[in-house]
Amino acid sequence: MPLINPQTGIVRINGWPKGVDNRSADFNVPDGYLRDALNVDVLSSGNIRRRRGLRQVISSSGAHSVFAHHSRMVWFTSDTLYCCGADLVAHALNTDKRYAKPMSCVEMNGEIYFSNEDINGKITANNTYSPWGITPPVNAPTCSGNGTTRTYQVTCTFVTAAGEESGAPLGTVVLCGDPARITITNIPQSIDPRVVATRLYATNIDDGVLSHVADVPTGTNHTVISGYFANGARLKTQFNSNPPPGQLLEEHYGTIYIASGSTLWHTDPLRPNIFDNAASFFLFSERITMLKSVGKQGWREHEGMFISADAIRFMPYIGTPRIENWPMRPYRAIEGTAMLLPNNEAVVWFSERGYMKGVPGGQIENLTEAQVSVPEYARGATGYQATNGHQAIITILQTPLVPSYASTDVAAEQAAYAADIA
Repeated sequence: MPLINPQTGIVRINGWPKGVDNRSADFNVPDGYLRDALNVDVLSSGNIRRRRGLRQVISSSGAHSVFAHHSRMVWFTSDTLYCCGADLVAHALNTDKRYAKPMSCVEMNGEIYFSNEDINGKITANNTYSPWGITPPVNAPTCSGNGTTRTYQVTCTFVTAAGEESGAPLGTVVLCGDPARITITNIPQSIDPRVVATRLYATNIDDGVLSHVADVPTGTNHTVISGYFANGARLKTQFNSNPPPGQLLEEHYGTIYIASGSTLWHTDPLRPNIFDNAASFFLFSERITMLKSVGKQGWREHEGMFISADAIRFMPYIGTPRIENWPMRPYRAIEGTAMLLPNNEAVVWFSERGYMKGVPGGQIENLTEAQVSVPEYARGATGYQATNGHQAIITILQTPLVPSYASTDVAAEQAAYAADIA
């Protein structure tokens, strides 16, 4: 409690080591708590310190969705993707009107993947823009065989110079003699400038396994294949496609997860540019507002990912994705507010009931609900700051959708109570 010197009238404050409490009435705030604080840090000693001011280092009108990894930083405006290095010199990498919506970004193997509900893409290790994945051929090529006694199938993919491969459509059935000879025409062509060839796959005699037969350079629309077709690598991408856009991204052990509305998609492990759109997804009853992986430093038995939709759940790592059926908390995270702490062993986010912390294994702790009531927000952003020995997590939130239940003053409380019993 404050100490008043009876001779001088000077009030000495002992500090507020317990932080903010806005649930108690203003005349009954417990000792060690602040009623409210603005633009100050409450230190562990209980003292308060003004936060440092701001200094503009890059001028970029309408900038949003800033993401930094090592020495690179990317951000967006209403129509432009920017990137800068340690020199803080901004470079425009691509323009598109669909960049206006908030973006989610994640880094994997030196490349930064980004997405919102309308568009996705990636920034290569060389700081150039690239589409995310390759749009697959719509149809297989036209085929004619040299007989009628043996049945084969032929399909194709698009391939880049870096070896990235697209999905493949349903194969064309063709009848051949023995040995087989297939004339292939109308070979699909990609408009993607990264594609250097169309890769042909064929089955062996009366078989269902598609194997690599030949790469046809872009611009060539016909060829002939013959002989034995089971020596090449097997096709792994039939009916697959490039990843869809979504409001949230997260990487977990070589797999990128994409939240698109209430659907959670995931790419193939270590193949982030393609996914199986018939099987690689989970469905939730409400929009997904958080994806955050935890436990990447030897905690294999406790690794997993926190997910928020209708409730907060934990997806443990068991080699293949699996969602626990029971909710960890029956309320949601505020979209955009989750972050991994610098030690990589805990996740924090802002929820409908204040700050929360999740640790490997799925345990969740509400850090502020007991003393702080907060409004309900649609979206926000969270960052970590370490200044002069003080560590802080700072969250910026949009205009509240629902007011909080914070206590105001005695008259307001009495008025509300009277209205309730009237």
